[in-house]
Amino acid sequence: MTPHPRLSFSVSLVIAAGLTACATGSSQPLAPTRTSESPAAIDVTVARQELVVHFPPGGVTPAPGQIEAFNVLLATGDVGRGDRIVIERGPAILAEARARVLAAALARDGLRPSVAVAGDVGEGELRLIVDHATARVRGCPNWSKRPGNDFANTVHSDFGCATATDLAAMVADPRDLVEGRPLPSVVGDAAIFAIHRYRTGAPASSEATAKVSIPSGLTCG
Repeated sequence: MTPHPRLSFSVSLVIAAGLTACATGSSQPLAPTRTSESPAAIDVTVARQELVVHFPPGGVTPAPGQIEAFNVLLATGDVGRGDRIVIERGPAILAEARARVLAAALARDGLRPSVAVAGDVGEGELRLIVDHATARVRGCPNWSKRPGNDFANTVHSDFGCATATDLAAMVADPRDLVEGRPLPSVVGDAAIFAIHRYRTGAPASSEATAKVSIPSGLTCG
C-alpha cells in the first residue's frame, strides 16, 4: 500500500499497534418497527487503539523504517481527522521533546493530538491513545413490510433509512450525534458595530466603517 504522503519526519516512524475495541450505544432489533415519531436510529460506536512509538536512545525522532505502519492506518481510515488522539509520555524532558515532534507531525496531517504525562510509559517510547468513532444505522435497509395497500395507515418498514444512512455517512465526527460540543465564549463586537452604524448613519463601505470607533459603553438597548 502506498504510504500516506503527508505524515513525515526527518527519519521514519516505528509504530507497533495493538487494537482493543469497545462499543457504546443501545442495541436495536435488526428489523425495527418504523413510525413517524421513531425513524431509523444511528448507532455510534468507539474503538480504542493503542499505538506504541519507539525512539532510538537519545533521539527525538522515531526510529527509521516503520512509518508505513501508521500510514496504513491513515490510508485505511482507522485513524482520521475526527479522532481523539492523546500522546502519552513519560516525565523526562527527552520524552517531552519527543512528544512535541510527534504532535507536530500529526498536526501536519490534520490531526489534533493532545499530550499527557503517564508514569507507565516505557523509556524510549511514546504511547498514542486513539478513539475512532463510527456511525452506522442498524436494520437498514428494511424491506420486511411488503408494498401495497395499507389500511392501517402505517409507514413503511424502511421509513427513515435513507436520511439516517446519509447523515451517518456525511458526519465528520460521529460523536456529534451523541452530544453537542461546548460553545466558545460569545463575542458581540460585530453585532454592536452594526447597531452603532445604524444609529449614527455611518456609510456601509469597509473603508469608511473602519474609521468608526465604537463607544466602550455602548449597549444593545
